[in-house]
Amino acid sequence: MIKMTNKKLYEFIDNYLFKIRMTLSTDKFAFTTYNAPNTMFEISNDLPEIMLNMSPPALKLMLTILKEMKRNYDPTVSVTVLLGYKHYSSILCKTAYYNATKELKKLGFIISTPKQTIGIINPKMANKLFKPKFEE
Repeated sequence: MIKMTNKKLYEFIDNYLFKIRMTLSTDKFAFTTYNAPNTMFEISNDLPEIMLNMSPPALKLMLTILKEMKRNYDPTVSVTVLLGYKHYSSILCKTAYYNATKELKKLGFIISTPKQTIGIINPKMANKLFKPKFEE
């Protein structure tokens, strides 16, 4: 068994992070990040706790919806998702799909619209919005 001191462990983690970080710069500012800009979706700090208490079918549906969401500058496009069993029949049986949808609506993850086959994903829980560009 290899014994590692706290200092060596800290250095190991620091070296790893140094290898994967990126520095992005513009004429006005520079910043360091660990992921490419506009490639990640954002989730609320509360979502993991909510996910731990979901039923497995609801969690599976939620993750599939997150995967299928479109990244866009237009919030209306980026939070809109297709609903309906035919879109998710490969991952859930019909009863599980409808129960999962009901659960996600009760949790506030999916917001109903006047059209039953279109839903809104609560952007306060998760979104794939591009960061706004500021023009001068």
